[in-house]
Amino acid sequence: MDERANKILVQLLQKASDGIDSAVAFSQAQIPDVVHQLLVWNFVSSALAMMVGLVISCGMPLVARSILIRYGKAKVKDETWVIEQSFDYTKSMSFPAFMVLFFCTGAFIISVLVVINSMDWLKIWLAPKLYLLEYAASLIK
Repeated sequence: MDERANKILVQLLQKASDGIDSAVAFSQAQIPDVVHQLLVWNFVSSALAMMVGLVISCGMPLVARSILIRYGKAKVKDETWVIEQSFDYTKSMSFPAFMVLFFCTGAFIISVLVVINSMDWLKIWLAPKLYLLEYAASLIK
């Protein structure tokens, strides 16, 4: 009985060892594909973030410029602002126009920060091994 139990135990350990060996071999075969997919995903997401940041950082000054042009043509007449195109009298720039300028300024600052922080695509393109080392180090932290 003791010999039979040892034989069954040896067979179970052998099957477990074979299973672990096949899992390790499968993982080793899949690692290059996984690393490639990781690099492609991070490259595309970083490049898209940079493109969106660039579009916003180029668009916000145009919106702000159009608002300032409209209110830049205003002249002071009897201590009130007169806008030449509509001859409306206002004490100062309207609150909605001010809020749009405030929003444009905030969006511009945020988009510049996004552009600065989304340079991973360049690192992946020029030095993918360095990027992988830094990525692995960030996972360990």
